[in-house]
Amino acid sequence: DSGLYLGLWGSTLGNASQSEIDVTAGFAGEFSNSGVGYDLGATYYTYTDDSDANFVELYAGLSYGVFSGKFSYSPNFAGDYGDDNGFYVEADAKVPLGNGFSFLAHAGYSFGDGVKAAYAGDNYFDWSAGIGYDVGDFSTFVKYVDGSDVASGASNESRFLFGISTTLPWGK
Repeated sequence: DSGLYLGLWGSTLGNASQSEIDVTAGFAGEFSNSGVGYDLGATYYTYTDDSDANFVELYAGLSYGVFSGKFSYSPNFAGDYGDDNGFYVEADAKVPLGNGFSFLAHAGYSFGDGVKAAYAGDNYFDWSAGIGYDVGDFSTFVKYVDGSDVASGASNESRFLFGISTTLPWGK
């Protein structure tokens, strides 16, 4: 209710011994019942098999209705590998379709000296489109994810993704 939040996200990266675990903290709310939301926070990206790649990202976002946008900045993108700044600009939409379903759309662009160093000289564009389904305290999605080719390898190839999330405490 205060607007303060803490989040945890994790995923394997190619095999079971490689994982990314991200910790997020922030503050979100609405400007004086205007319908315009804000979100300020930070994410610490950690990699279990390569702590030299760990880094912090700061972000600020706005939302209105089904649309949201966010600007992220990292002074040390990709840790010791980027060692320079990185930026990410994104726009998202979550359009209700009824009965708990939503159409999801995303577009983002990464740029900066740290991004170029980490991705062999390339800034990159990414996008996704899919369907979300909310039931009870859980949100799920299936979406197609793609973007501009970067030289970092097959882990960035286009694909379908499935995800599930929840927000605690349940029942609110």
